[in-house]
Amino acid sequence: MQQLYKVTDWLDRVDRLQEDAKEMIKEAEEEIHNKALRCFYPKKCCSSNRVGERISESAKRKPADLVIQMPVPKTFGLDSKLEDIWRWIEDPSVEIIGLYGMGGVGKTTLLRKIYNKICEKSDYVVIFVERSEQDPVKAAKEAICKKIEIPREDWINKGEAINKAIWNTLRKEKFALMLDGVGGQWQHLLLEEIGVHLNGNGNGSKVIFTTRSKEVCDRMKAKTIEVECLPPETALQLFEFCVGEDALNANWEIPMLAKELADVCNGLPLLLTTIGRAMASKTKPGNWKRAIEKLRTQPSTFPDVEASVFSVLKISYDSLNTDSLRNCFCAFRCSQELII
Repeated sequence: MQQLYKVTDWLDRVDRLQEDAKEMIKEAEEEIHNKALRCFYPKKCCSSNRVGERISESAKRKPADLVIQMPVPKTFGLDSKLEDIWRWIEDPSVEIIGLYGMGGVGKTTLLRKIYNKICEKSDYVVIFVERSEQDPVKAAKEAICKKIEIPREDWINKGEAINKAIWNTLRKEKFALMLDGVGGQWQHLLLEEIGVHLNGNGNGSKVIFTTRSKEVCDRMKAKTIEVECLPPETALQLFEFCVGEDALNANWEIPMLAKELADVCNGLPLLLTTIGRAMASKTKPGNWKRAIEKLRTQPSTFPDVEASVFSVLKISYDSLNTDSLRNCFCAFRCSQELII
């Protein structure tokens, strides 16, 4: 039997605390002795309590919360997919789950909903790795080390030894590793590079990730689900929620114009949210009619569209493997009157 890294680290920290405690006790004895002497001389007597303050400060420290929920906005159309994924999470034969779809379609939001539900209803050690365009393997390793309390200076400098420490810790745990934004370079072997081994552990551990590529899901040997654009009725619900009742009730024409503007967004949640928030202060029908025309003919000039939406769609476009696929992507989006 070999102690896990987090056990040896915990024992080291206990030793350090014990040394601190011995030092504080010694200081306290000296302080009590000095106070007793000073009290024979009233002019020198004081109420200093340095050691007591140090002990009080130490007692206030407490560990971080084990479960920290992630903020998730109100969602539309994701509940059925969440139920499907939850059935896979409860199935011990399913180890890796992939959520794929184009940029802006709601994959990260769905992953965060899964994270919150796992935290609420199960005994998993949950590790969430935020999207990283720089070095996703490094980001994943850092998030895992933080969760299992391996000090930063150790995981940065020890390389392969840390992979073994991660493996020795996680193989004893029922964990859910959640990776947001897995790129084209990811494959099943990269899990082993960060010390994550699933095959044969038999304890129900999961790896759940989002990606824009179905090919990545196949390489990761994942159970997959596609996150798609919203159907018209659900898209309108999301759009009206973002606009708000004040604008919708300002004029009898606006609800009809809102439906027309939502239709132009073609069910893409990121675009519906961006446009809906931009229209929340528009209470005159003329503003809505101009917005519809602008979104149809010059979408890049619409407030926040280029910064919030086009940059996301461009990543989907750039990730396609061939010019033929990129041309099809442009033709598809142009046919829906969203030009990139």
